[in-house]
Amino acid sequence: MDDIILQLSKKVYEYYPIGLPSLNEQHPGYESLRLIIEKKINSLIAKQETEWTRLASRVQAQTGYTVYDQAYEQFPNIVLRIDLGEESMRRFTVRRNVYLVVSLLTDHFTIYCDEEVLLRQGSEHRIVARVLSKRYAPQESFNLIKDLESTMGDMFPGHQHVSHDLLFGVKMNGGVPHGEDQESMRRSFPLYNFLFGRFPFFEMAEIAE
Repeated sequence: MDDIILQLSKKVYEYYPIGLPSLNEQHPGYESLRLIIEKKINSLIAKQETEWTRLASRVQAQTGYTVYDQAYEQFPNIVLRIDLGEESMRRFTVRRNVYLVVSLLTDHFTIYCDEEVLLRQGSEHRIVARVLSKRYAPQESFNLIKDLESTMGDMFPGHQHVSHDLLFGVKMNGGVPHGEDQESMRRSFPLYNFLFGRFPFFEMAEIAE
């Protein structure tokens, strides 16, 4: 685990001016990060077939769930969201999605189940709890995650899995991830936000194994 943390921390330092958060735009590594995003978006606009689009098609065919390709996000990542639906219990609704997230800044990926508990108040819904998990996810979600890990091993053998709880649990001071307000008063952000995607709810969510 320490080796993975060291590898990922080095990548953060490569792409961000840690210690000088207001100087992202002047940092050569940050310019490289922006070029990676530009290349990704141009590929989407050109509708090029890539390993990623083939993976999305394969996951859709294998699982039978609705799969959303969120590669359009303005971040150096590629994301699949698999919608597992929702269930209602009196005034509460539980909504479940499984996320497969691949960083384009490092050869790592993560997979986790995102469970939102919503309270119905008239015609409105308010999130009252949010849990990100893998080991303690419902069996349906856990089985899907294991299948996705196997598929990633087949299609992206050079990529290594890293647990979501490590990515959210390890925080770095003195930097501002891409997509965050450069004037942010937050003193630290998770590794996830620097390398895998913008997740603004990390302070509200319960991070489980």
